[in-house]
Order: sequence, then C-alpha cells, then structure tokens
Amino acid sequence: MHDAQRLTDLHAWLPELITLEQAQSGPRSPRTTPSGNNQPGLPFGVIVDDPDEPADARTAAGIMLWAATWAACFEPWYGRALADSLTYLATIADQAATAHPDEWSALSDELARHHARVAALTGHADTTDEDRACPACGHPLIRQPTEEGLSDWRACTGCDSWWPDGEVIDATRTHTLATTGAEVWVTRAQACAIHPGLRPDTLKKWVRRGHVSTDRRGRVNLAQVNTRARPLAA
Repeated sequence: MHDAQRLTDLHAWLPELITLEQAQSGPRSPRTTPSGNNQPGLPFGVIVDDPDEPADARTAAGIMLWAATWAACFEPWYGRALADSLTYLATIADQAATAHPDEWSALSDELARHHARVAALTGHADTTDEDRACPACGHPLIRQPTEEGLSDWRACTGCDSWWPDGEVIDATRTHTLATTGAEVWVTRAQACAIHPGLRPDTLKKWVRRGHVSTDRRGRVNLAQVNTRARPLAA
C-alpha cells in the first residue's frame, strides 16, 4: 500500500480511535512515575504514550504528535504545514520519498506500524478469505471492510492480482484446474498451491520420471500437473 494512502487512512480513522478511547472506563489503577512516586492512574485498559517515543505511540494523541514531529522534519524542504500534519505528509509523500529517501524510509517503517495498529483497533484491518485462494498462484486472498461489510473484491497477497468477486474467482479456478493448454507453465510452488493435496516431493518425482515436463526456467506444465493431480483431489 502507498504511504500517501496510509496517511490518508490514519487521518480518517483517528476520530474513530478517539471515540474508542473516550469509551474506556473502569476502576482506577496506580501509575508509577519515573521517580517512583505513585500517583492516581488511568482506567484499566487505557494506554499512555511516551512523548519522547512518538514512533511507539498507540493513542490518537500520540499518533498526532508523531505526525507533527515528522512534519516539522520536512518543513525546511517543503514549507510550513498549513493543514494537519497527516494531510501535509500525504501531500508530500511522493516527492519526499524520491528526494529524501533515507528520512522517508524511516517514516514509512513507523507509518506501517501505526497503520496496522489503528486498522486493527477500528475494524479496518484486511480479512483473509478462508474459503478461496488465488486462482493464479494459490496464495491467500484478502478482503477489506467497507460500510456495507466486507468487500466483494479480493486482492492476492502473493501476485497482487485483483478479483472482482467470488464467482469470478471460482470460475477462474475451475478453468485453471481444467486447462489442457500445453504452453501453460507455472512454478512448482504455484502448482502445489493450486493443488493443495500435491506434495512438493511428489511433484519432484513426476518431473524426474518424465510424467511432467519443465521449461528452460524450471516451470512445470500445468496441463500435465492437472491430469496427474486429479486423483489426489478425489
């Protein structure tokens, strides 16, 4: 995912995180200060960020401080941030990533952690489709939450292919498993992913014994794999 999109997501999700934080309640617990003195604490379950470590922030306020810190870092190059810090960083993301790769790479690593945490807390985390795998490579497919529930479309975590809905995925997988095209070649890992019951050592034996052909890149003939793998799926 592009960093500008992650920053835009955080800007949209922080109000939801604030609402969740404000809903926290419960008995008070003591909080120990660095000096060792006990002071009235926060409700159980409420997280307190270290203002000296904004990269580790887990609260909305801490994430906004993190964004403001990075915005101040880039302001000498791109001018003063007139909008909120997350929006400012999103607008300079492409340019800054090219012109200042070291600084932006450090920001990007921290951003990925913040994005994943807030997505999980606010219900925006991607969900793995437990019923289907990618017809192209066999890797897991993910669905994203929407206002109407999980998205109909899926994206592959392996080859980045995009599928509009489950029916297209099922039809494509059926076509893949039924292909008899002699020029369709896949990697051995893809062949095993397409046929979950096929073990790598079994495929290796088929190749060694001449039952399945390989091309100059070491890929296997999918039609031949399909033919020999059918009994495994029965």
